[in-house]
Amino acid sequence: MEAKKNASQTLENKKFLFFQLGLILSLGLVLLAFEWKSSYTIFKFEPKETHITEDFVIPNTFFNETQPEAPKVNKQHLVRSLQFVPVANTTVINTDNTLNPNPITNNTTIVPIETEKIDEPDVPVFHAEHFAHTKNCKNIEDEEQRKLCTFDEINKVLQKNLKYPSDMKKAEIEGTVFIRFVVNKSGDIENIEVLRTPHTQLSNEAIRVLKMFPEFFPAKQNGRAVSQYYTLPVVFKLKG
Repeated sequence: MEAKKNASQTLENKKFLFFQLGLILSLGLVLLAFEWKSSYTIFKFEPKETHITEDFVIPNTFFNETQPEAPKVNKQHLVRSLQFVPVANTTVINTDNTLNPNPITNNTTIVPIETEKIDEPDVPVFHAEHFAHTKNCKNIEDEEQRKLCTFDEINKVLQKNLKYPSDMKKAEIEGTVFIRFVVNKSGDIENIEVLRTPHTQLSNEAIRVLKMFPEFFPAKQNGRAVSQYYTLPVVFKLKG
């Protein structure tokens, strides 16, 4: 009896030891489960052919809608039989002009009415089939050569008559005056305007010489005379 009691006492004393061993074993199994690495295989699928679909635009397609032909209807023409009934008519019709024995004769004189001719608005053009040119260049057939001849004529007039204003010389003012004018249908210069100028005295001198230009032949478009714009640069340069 004493031996059984001692064995039971021994087990009771070792109970805490068994608990610690069980706890350590459980923690070890948990750590082993977290650290366990299982091998696996990654399958990579690569298609043999790659199809790239680009965006595309469907063009506008117009369909001619054909309407079904209406069934032809055979029209039935009704033919009425005409019956001629003789009528006893003994009235004599006088074909003479008995109602108006003195007929009116038409002696009216037709007078033609003259319509007023409305002139088309004269709108100057910048470019024409044949440019306006001076009369000294009229015999030149080539358009470009005739244009160069006209420019030479203009330069000769400028070099001969252009004078540098004395006040501008003293103030040493120089530059380019840009003038635009119109050669009208009659070949006359009109609508002179200054586009840009260093000083009004320089532009006034340029306009004075511009009015001395030779007579022009007007520009032509489709065989008709038209007014044309000209832009002329006049350079005032002091000699150093």
